[in-house]
Amino acid sequence: MNYRVEDITKEGILVEGERDVHWLKGLFPDKKSSESKFIAPLSYAIHLSRSDSLVFVSGRISLKVELSCSRCLERFILSLNPDFDISLSPAQFQNLPAEMELQKEDLDKEFYDGEVIDLEAIIQHQIIFAMPFYPLCRENCKGLCPHCGINKNQETCQCSDKEFVDPRLSGLKNFFKK
Repeated sequence: MNYRVEDITKEGILVEGERDVHWLKGLFPDKKSSESKFIAPLSYAIHLSRSDSLVFVSGRISLKVELSCSRCLERFILSLNPDFDISLSPAQFQNLPAEMELQKEDLDKEFYDGEVIDLEAIIQHQIIFAMPFYPLCRENCKGLCPHCGINKNQETCQCSDKEFVDPRLSGLKNFFKK
């Protein structure tokens, strides 16, 4: 899905389509299947336009991914539908200092190298940005009991935080009672 910069007009090009799950797996070859699993085709609608050497990319992608909840470890399906607006400048204008503090508007600026815009790379980045760091099956997930390991969303355990003393710290138990 490469588009030559010179073929992109001021009015722009609309690129719409769908890619199957195998294509998505090819974008993330190092991803462990136990972490996440793409379960539906990716659909996209992306608009490319240009002003001189500056290319504007805006669009929306939609996909479904199966994840493990970071609190209770249950598998759940998450719909991702990120919208994005990116401006691409030629790499020759990438004169950035070695260290600089990024501003919010800097996050929507990227660079392209050569005369081709690679939409696959842009889609891949947008999927990565849309993935949650700590996926939750639901906002109020209670997670697992740290003592007995039951899923507190499904059962109520009889454990008490006061009763449990880590065996490695049991020598300190009486230290604070003095």
